[in-house]
Amino acid sequence: AAPAATAADVKTETGVIDGATYRIDVPAKWNGGLIVQNHGYSPEPRLPAGGPPSARLRVFLDRGFAVAQSSYSKGGWAVEQALSDNEKLIKHFKAKNGGKASPVIATGGAMGASVTTASVEMQPQLYDAGLVTCCSGLDPRLENMNWNFEMLALFDYYFPNIMPPLVGPLNGFPYQSQENRAKIQAALDANPEKAEIFRRLWGRKKEDVANTVNFHTYLVHEAQERSGGNPFSNETTIYNVDDDIVAANSGVKRYAADPGKNAYLKKWYTASGTTTKPLLILSPVYDPLVPAETTEAYMALARRAGN
Repeated sequence: AAPAATAADVKTETGVIDGATYRIDVPAKWNGGLIVQNHGYSPEPRLPAGGPPSARLRVFLDRGFAVAQSSYSKGGWAVEQALSDNEKLIKHFKAKNGGKASPVIATGGAMGASVTTASVEMQPQLYDAGLVTCCSGLDPRLENMNWNFEMLALFDYYFPNIMPPLVGPLNGFPYQSQENRAKIQAALDANPEKAEIFRRLWGRKKEDVANTVNFHTYLVHEAQERSGGNPFSNETTIYNVDDDIVAANSGVKRYAADPGKNAYLKKWYTASGTTTKPLLILSPVYDPLVPAETTEAYMALARRAGN
């Protein structure tokens, strides 16, 4: 670890724990609390930013909280690694501060929302509360990703041979490349009627469709890789399109889930709605990648769990 002051009122420590790079900021007037800040999706481990504390960190530092961030030891939708790496980081922090940190609060948006929710649900012995700042992944992730899989199959029906095969390796399909988005947008622009049918069913703004297709293509394939097979299915999906419904449902290619390959997503990606600690969720009305309905789905889970 390499302690270094980034500002007169904050001390910053950086280092690596079991392959995960971390940053810890502690204000001079520390109130004893620790914020564990969880980052959003990144195909590679996202290193904490260097330099003086950002405005996002200052939200907590100026209120007396210390802030800890981990890159996680693996990129992608790394909920499994995040829970383990954050636990090690909390233990490291407490060891350097007389075994103390109270309260410990998880926070994050985008994928960090899923990590925050999982932290509060699965590790209540470590956390006193959670603060979610975006709706991503709060509903059962398997069902949420299956919906995206279903929609990508519909996209392939309306716009064939634009994207890589829906099941199998990406074969060099890069993450969030401008070239990919331009290719998708060109296909949408070439057939605006089909593009509008697809857009309405997926519930995105027109200007967000290409990026959404591009992003979820990568995530669906990553989930298949982590699962060791295809956990998704559209075998019985009825596509209620503003189109010839019979033709569309007959024409969409159907995929069956590989038996038993949903276990990984069930274990690491799926919320239960059961929390013994407070969880505050701040959800935008519209998010171009993750519909706000995912928050509503989590609320339904919590109600069914009696929370």
